[in-house]
Amino acid sequence: MFEKRNSLPFPPKKDSSELEHSVETRDDLVQQRDGLMDQVEELDILITQVSESICGHKDDGQDVEKYDGTLGVTKNFVDQFSPPVGQLQWQENIADLFSKEGEDPGNVEGKRWCTGCLIEGDKFLTAGHCFDQTGGGWQRPSRNNKVISSSEIATLMHVNFNFQIDPTTDKPRPDDRFPIINLLEYREDRLDYAIIQLGRNEAGESPSEKYGTLNLSSQDLTHPGSMLCVIQHPNGNPKKIEAGPLTDNKSGQISYDDIDTQGGSSGSPILAEKNGNVVGVHTNGGCSGFSGANFGVSIGTIRRASNLLDSAESSVIIFPNLADVETVDNETPIELKDTPCFSPLDEESLEDLEAVPFPAVDTQLPIKGTGYYSYAKFREKQFGLTETIEAIKKIGELWFASHRTGPVIGVGNISKQGGGPVPPHSSHQTGLDVDFRLLRTDGARTGITFLSPSYSRTRTQALVNTILSNPILRVKVILFNDKKVQGVQPWPGHDDHLHVRFIK
Repeated sequence: MFEKRNSLPFPPKKDSSELEHSVETRDDLVQQRDGLMDQVEELDILITQVSESICGHKDDGQDVEKYDGTLGVTKNFVDQFSPPVGQLQWQENIADLFSKEGEDPGNVEGKRWCTGCLIEGDKFLTAGHCFDQTGGGWQRPSRNNKVISSSEIATLMHVNFNFQIDPTTDKPRPDDRFPIINLLEYREDRLDYAIIQLGRNEAGESPSEKYGTLNLSSQDLTHPGSMLCVIQHPNGNPKKIEAGPLTDNKSGQISYDDIDTQGGSSGSPILAEKNGNVVGVHTNGGCSGFSGANFGVSIGTIRRASNLLDSAESSVIIFPNLADVETVDNETPIELKDTPCFSPLDEESLEDLEAVPFPAVDTQLPIKGTGYYSYAKFREKQFGLTETIEAIKKIGELWFASHRTGPVIGVGNISKQGGGPVPPHSSHQTGLDVDFRLLRTDGARTGITFLSPSYSRTRTQALVNTILSNPILRVKVILFNDKKVQGVQPWPGHDDHLHVRFIK
């Protein structure tokens, strides 16, 4: 059975030892078992060596500077987007660095390892398993029989740019080496990606200034058949280009069954032919002859996990005319589900929940307001204390002051007139609970969860900050399940909205 594998370089071959057939004692049986386990490990390595993830009869990849434009993207595309792609390589003095007693340099010295690409700020995006402590049949450096950390592994490598075949000589161009300063992010949310910080080369040049950067797509590419391009260093060789159609993109995994990759291709940027934006990071080989598919991690999934990457917000102007945006027209009903909302205070007695007499819950949120829109479908559930409504209006004004081109914020359930139970919710009884919709990267007014590719963590964090800074009412708690947003408390039923409980 073919095993899907990550695309590290293929490990060194090992000679299989003969299995001892004579069995006389328990110790002999144990020895035989250990021998079998060793053979299984060696067979796994051999499987890795032959599983090059070539999709079809042969490898169709071409050297970037010799590309003839026949694989699905133009030659100009490759010329424009290949320079920021680089190669990870282990330092060539590992043995000297690990020469003391109890130190072991392993067998990775000088190995050309993975691929990746430059992004904004001299950062380099690649696969997380490139810095794993085990895997692929390779032995990483260790001290006192303990493999060094992933962070130290990263700093024992550098990144090569311009390692590609010169068509005039048919030989590789000299490496342009840049040191790795730090491992910034590694397998956040257990995703197979990493971001490292690069320093300047020996000439004092910045990698981004010299080779440029690639843009990260603001949205996942999900339409099967869309043309993709993977620029890579297969088997540690000079830079090549391969291209083919998208097979699928689901559950954070983007797959392609006609793009050849090999060991050393891990971390390669998956580019959209439409605009050259990065739509994923290649991580695994899965082709076997004429079946299976190679795949990687989608960029939307990486964005949601990362604390470093911007949310790639839409540049679409939500307010087309700044002179006419003091109020927002919310007359059109918006379809959405009324998700049951529960708070950690819901199990307390009604007397504990009650902040004011219910008759005071008699002020309805205006259908039009600065910087916000209301869920028109829920108008009968948009009554609150006068102070609550004033707080919402102030939040809208504060939001608009710093987001004059949009998007607007969505306000949902508050309370019914006169307070009391609001089915299907067990809260929203006292006029002090307010639901706010999550912000999107595209500015649309449709509901999403924080797991959606269109969810904007940056904008939602800004909304949380705005809510907390309003001068009308203090905030007791904000319930929301994105653990990367600061100032919120996770609670069941809060994947698709912020539940704000104010306190007088």
